[in-house]
Amino acid sequence: MNTRFSISLWTLSIALLGCASEEPREDASENSTQSEVTSEADDANLVGGYSKTSVDEARVIAAAEFAVAEESKKGTKFNLKSITAAETQVVAGTNYKLRILVDDKGTEKTVEVVVYEGLQQTRTLTSWTAI
Repeated sequence: MNTRFSISLWTLSIALLGCASEEPREDASENSTQSEVTSEADDANLVGGYSKTSVDEARVIAAAEFAVAEESKKGTKFNLKSITAAETQVVAGTNYKLRILVDDKGTEKTVEVVVYEGLQQTRTLTSWTAI
């Protein structure tokens, strides 16, 4: 009886090891579908990532104006000249990552800002980085 149990256990162990070391099989149709999905996803929104958006969108402009007003409260009076790039990230609200051109006492500066807009439409300037 012990011999049968040992042989059964040994056989089961070998079978499990064989299953664990098998490489997943790839069908040709899966490869082409995956590459098509990957190429389409290059321009699509990534879950949790930033996505490009129009610099002319009303919320983007409002976020840029908010950032300039908030940073100006710290002492230096900035004026918004233009928005050169805009990206959004959907979180519990929206992050706006913007590249803006500001006037600092007659000198133009490029700044990257992140403005968080919560679900209640309240805004917070998360970062202001001169480039």
